[in-house]
Amino acid sequence: MLDTTHHAHLVIGDPNEHAKRCAELLTAANLPGAGDPDFYALTLFDKAFGIDDAHDAVRFASRRAFGNRGKVLFLSAPSFTLEAQNALLKVCEEPTEGTHIVLVAREPSMLVPTLISRMRVYGATTTSDTSDADSFQNASYSARLKHVSRIAESDNARSGARALATALLKRAAENPPYTKRALSVLVATEKFLHNPSMPVKTVLEGLALLLPRR
Repeated sequence: MLDTTHHAHLVIGDPNEHAKRCAELLTAANLPGAGDPDFYALTLFDKAFGIDDAHDAVRFASRRAFGNRGKVLFLSAPSFTLEAQNALLKVCEEPTEGTHIVLVAREPSMLVPTLISRMRVYGATTTSDTSDADSFQNASYSARLKHVSRIAESDNARSGARALATALLKRAAENPPYTKRALSVLVATEKFLHNPSMPVKTVLEGLALLLPRR
C-alpha cells in the first residue's frame, strides 16, 4: 500500500514486473491512473531517463490538477542521468499540493543518496528481511560481524546480502534523522554487491563497521 501521507515514492525492482503492481497501488490509494489527465507516465526500456524527460515531468508537476485527487508522475527507466535526478530532486523537495511522484528503479545504486533520502522506499523485502534489518541496525559491531559471516558462508550469499542491504535501505528511508548518515553507506554497499569481483564478506564487513547504529 502506498503511504499517501508522503508525496515521493521509490519502488525498487524490475520495472516490467512492478508496472502492474504500481497501477494497482495507485487505484487502491484513490490516486489518478492511466487515462486520467492528472496522470503522467514515462516508461523507458532501452534508454536512460535524461534531462529533457525530467523537464517534461517537472512541467507536468508544476501545473494545477484537473480533478480533486491530485496528480501522479510515474517514471520508470533502466537508468537516470545525474542531471535528470537533480531536476527531479526539486519536485521531491518542493512538490505542488497533491502531487505524487512514483519512481521505479532496478537498483538503489542507480540513484544519488540525496534523491533517495526524499522518498519513501518500497522493495521486494519480506517480513524476515525487515526483521533482519532491524536486528542488524541495533546490534553491536561484533554481533554484526558474526551475522555477516553467516550470510557470507550461506549457499546464496550474494542474494542474501542484497536482501539485507535493500531492507536496510527501506528502513533508513523511513527514519529521516537516520537517513542522511546511513544512505551513502547503503548505496555504496548495493553498488559493490552488484560487482561479481567484490567478495560478499568484504562488502558486508564494511557495511557492518560503517553503518551508523540507530
